[in-house]
Amino acid sequence: MSLSAETPSGGANPARRAVRQPTRDVTGALQRRKRSPGPFLLCALAGMVVGGVAGALIMRQRQHTREVVVAVNGAIIDQAAFYRNLESAAGGQVIRKMVGDELQIQFAQKMGVAPADADVDAKFKETVNQPGFDKTTLQNKEAVDDFKRGIRVGLSRANVLTKSVAVTEADERAFYEANVDRRNPRALFRSPETVALQAIITANAEQANQAAQELAKGVPFAAVAKHYSKDANSKDNGGLMPLFQRSQPGTSKLGPMEEVLFNLKIGGQTGPRQFGKTWWIVKCLDKQPEKTRSFAQVKE
Repeated sequence: MSLSAETPSGGANPARRAVRQPTRDVTGALQRRKRSPGPFLLCALAGMVVGGVAGALIMRQRQHTREVVVAVNGAIIDQAAFYRNLESAAGGQVIRKMVGDELQIQFAQKMGVAPADADVDAKFKETVNQPGFDKTTLQNKEAVDDFKRGIRVGLSRANVLTKSVAVTEADERAFYEANVDRRNPRALFRSPETVALQAIITANAEQANQAAQELAKGVPFAAVAKHYSKDANSKDNGGLMPLFQRSQPGTSKLGPMEEVLFNLKIGGQTGPRQFGKTWWIVKCLDKQPEKTRSFAQVKE
């Protein structure tokens, strides 16, 4: 029997229509599903977008929390790495100092001589108001607190050392006189007369005269010192010498050298002159007179 047989009216077989119609419906449904995204796909896309934004925010937060100390050609050295290396290099020394400071404070408390907060504040104000104090070191509260803690440690130590110690006016005067004595190279309250110099120091007169001729032609002092001077300080530092002090140990071996140097005017030059076994050309850069702090200034 054939399923394609027609009805007496000539139309299609109703049974055949019944079979074909569901097939077209299923096919259309499948095509419609291919054309439009389903709920699952929409959820997946939304999750990807939200996840991407969240990931970016997390990465940005991580970048902020790294707290960059320095960047070297784009490579970052962050705070954590810096502190690890800092701790490795000096951690032991720092922690020993911190422990020692804390023990000093606690010992002063135990002895009943711990400095009061008012004493610390007063010393802090006195210190920061001194001429020449660099106040830029105290730019935030942490720096101020650290500085005050250092003052507290110092006062604690001083209070412990002077507990039950009576100092008379005579004791103070004797200590002061010892520390302004010109014969005391470590005097606390006296600064000796000093002169700052450039020098060319040669082994013989011939080299000294050659150096003097170069200077007369206008060659810079530093260049001539580098070429002719046999002294390491002078040769390597443009002729600059360490500060000379009045009555400095060792200068007596160089004959009249001290008087010659201290009689120079700022900007003045002398030489070549022989001092001891060497020949010198000397230029005066600066002079400072002797300074002695008064008893009233240092009594406290």
